[in-house]
Amino acid sequence: MAAPMRIFRALKSSRNLLQKTLILHQKTIIPCVTYAKKAGGVKGMKGLGMVAPLEKKELEVEEDPEKLVKFCCGANIYKDGQDPELKPDSEYPDWLWELRLDPKPILVEELDQDSWDYWVRLRLEQIRRNGRLSKVNRYK
Repeated sequence: MAAPMRIFRALKSSRNLLQKTLILHQKTIIPCVTYAKKAGGVKGMKGLGMVAPLEKKELEVEEDPEKLVKFCCGANIYKDGQDPELKPDSEYPDWLWELRLDPKPILVEELDQDSWDYWVRLRLEQIRRNGRLSKVNRYK
């Protein structure tokens, strides 16, 4: 009675592990690994399991100067909509014109010494500097 119970447990655990088992002479259990099905592919590539590559969509570039001055081209997110019309500068908030657009990081010397950002940046620069110096002095 113990042998069939062991076989049942082995079969049950093998199903959970995605394995098949072969039972020989009702005592020997041999696990066999099975693999997942191949992914559905493109028509014409049957059985290869390949997926069709996505085609890149080329967007049209607006060249009309009047439309470029009056509308924010490319900001429309709806299928049946139009680009938003630009308003006069006085209708936008002041902080919008003070945004920093330079991709380079702000230098530590330009930051206020009383700010938290100054001390964090100073510490990071010192850690980087010490790392570079330790590499230079390593082989002397």
